Amino acid sequence: MIKNKYILLLVFIFVALPIYKSQFTFNKENKKYSVSYNNKALSLNIYDTVIGSNSKICMACLKKPMPSANKFIRTLIPTFVCNYFNSTGQKLVIKYNGKDTTSMFALSKSAKEDLLNHLNLFKVYFNKKKYLVDSEFNQITFNEYDGIALSELKDYYIIEKRVTGTSVFGLIDKNENSIIEPIYANIKINLYDSTVVACVAGLIGSSADDLYNLKGVKLNSFNRHIEFIDKYFSVYKIYQPHEYFIVHNNFNKKEIQLSAEAIKSFDSTHVLIAENEKWYKFNLKTKEKNTYKQ
Repeated sequence: MIKNKYILLLVFIFVALPIYKSQFTFNKENKKYSVSYNNKALSLNIYDTVIGSNSKICMACLKKPMPSANKFIRTLIPTFVCNYFNSTGQKLVIKYNGKDTTSMFALSKSAKEDLLNHLNLFKVYFNKKKYLVDSEFNQITFNEYDGIALSELKDYYIIEKRVTGTSVFGLIDKNENSIIEPIYANIKINLYDSTVVACVAGLIGSSADDLYNLKGVKLNSFNRHIEFIDKYFSVYKIYQPHEYFIVHNNFNKKEIQLSAEAIKSFDSTHVLIAENEKWYKFNLKTKEKNTYKQ
């Protein structure tokens, strides 16, 4: 029995060893970094910093003088520009403007988080616009967006457009077809029935939240802010004179008020409510509240 365990341990070590060795390494010489994978050099010592890496991709940046964003005073300022490498040493190249390509990308605040937390898709930042790329260096989006993010539903992306200092959001599908135009303060997808809540809270001149399906057809409009909506309940958040929630039963049209930090849908009888950073399951019929562990 002991001998069998020893053999299994050896097998595990031999299987795991290549995986352990298969990683990016970074060598520093004369204050500059080079990139290697499995001890094979992928670049020269030219990079000023290494931002991050996962099992497939690494990001290395060098400092270059670039024109400032100030349109009145044209000066050159030190800026980090970055390359993405895969394990074979290929650099990421994306297409933009329908014809031009680049392999150099600006360093964005979310670059490291995107690389480490989203293994399948990550964002790259070029010419003040963001593009989605997958871990095999296939370009997912080609149009220019001020921002783009994964949604709760696969193959649908939330896009951002900046208008006079204000960010507004919309929704596109994997083929970059517009589902909802970027004119809303927030986009939320209900996974239960694949409807989309488009909120206007905080936008000047807007008062109605809208409900869409995934074909972009507007199903309804609401003069109260929709916190969430499903088959059973609609929950509205009221801001004045103080913040609270109204839970609306979609079948019998009855409403109750709840004071909570947040509310989530659960089933035909319950909602989840957050109070003092703890979650509770709240029975809308009996008003009974029980601790809930997510």
